[in-house]
Amino acid sequence: IFEEEVSKLKESPSSYRNATGEESLTLYFYKPEAYFHPTYRKALAQQIIDLSNLGFEVTLESDSINFINYFGDQIESGLVSKDDFKVQLELEKDGSPYFQDLKYDDNGVLNAKGDELFPIGYFN
Repeated sequence: IFEEEVSKLKESPSSYRNATGEESLTLYFYKPEAYFHPTYRKALAQQIIDLSNLGFEVTLESDSINFINYFGDQIESGLVSKDDFKVQLELEKDGSPYFQDLKYDDNGVLNAKGDELFPIGYFN
């Protein structure tokens, strides 16, 4: 069903309507790893990249390291730009949640902006 709906969006992105019936190019995926078998995550990540390349603004909320790694691999391979991604990590400090902005480097490694670094393997 997902692939069928994505195919429709790819054929005619301008026909997409959001929940209120307005024309929109904004898509939101809430933890898709909960709904798809792990063997499908790579294909799902590629579908998300394809939708982004069509002009959709895609928000993906996920706990899956597989997505982080897949997007990083695509950057490292030169298939997508690191600038195509805005990543936020939800953290907690003094009992209050906050979001840390992260970015991919040219090698597809995800890290924080500024002084706070997350070593390779941190997200495993």
